[in-house]
Amino acid sequence: MIDSTRWKLAQKQERKAWENFTYDEMAKKQFNLKCISVLEKHLEIKDQTKILEIGASPVCILTNINRGQKYGLDPLMDHFKEHFKMDPEITWEKGVGEQLPFPDSTFDVVVISNTLDHAEDPKKVIEEIFRVLKKEGHVLLTTNIFSPKICSMINVLEKINCGDPCHPHHFSYSAANDLFNKFTLLEEHTIISDAASYPEQKTPWQKFKKYASEEGIMFAIRLSIFYIAIRLWQKFSVEAKYYIFLFKKFDKP
Repeated sequence: MIDSTRWKLAQKQERKAWENFTYDEMAKKQFNLKCISVLEKHLEIKDQTKILEIGASPVCILTNINRGQKYGLDPLMDHFKEHFKMDPEITWEKGVGEQLPFPDSTFDVVVISNTLDHAEDPKKVIEEIFRVLKKEGHVLLTTNIFSPKICSMINVLEKINCGDPCHPHHFSYSAANDLFNKFTLLEEHTIISDAASYPEQKTPWQKFKKYASEEGIMFAIRLSIFYIAIRLWQKFSVEAKYYIFLFKKFDKP
């Protein structure tokens, strides 16, 4: 868990990222369909299937699911509705994963894609997912997975206020699975990325000047320290991997 000030900083930077957001439409669709195919090996999605996506964006996985009762939740939903064309077949709501505005045992499926590392309290988000899922419901998770040593280094950078502004959390494989200790892992896959990007074709110096002008010189220095540390470490370590996990809820007797 992080404090609310750190989370608000992450949300501020995430909103700025969305202002520059572009994506490869075909690659993004392929990523979404890959995730859906993993889910459909274990569950037939019918018209009455209730699906929630936490951290739902205008190009989220729900947008490529053609059946079911679909709900998308995100704290930046007001911004999305104002600046993007939103799928009218999805019920879009503003909210956070730590306080899901739904009764117990509501959903057959919960999707949380590229979201958990943005949350204020990932453990609380998982508790809420468990609460709103029906018995034997499914969770589709996608997230970056880092080596334990990189996670330890990033935690040190966070403590000196030099962490990744948009991502307050970084997970190792074991840490991600430990969060879902009330669930059973059905499948996992590694892929390259989720096909989203925030392309700013700038040199490091141009980026530094941009952040210095927008957020102040100290913010630009801290961000530069983070990116330099990560790049140096990756030269001598394994790159982060992007994972798709599928979990199933089993109520304990």
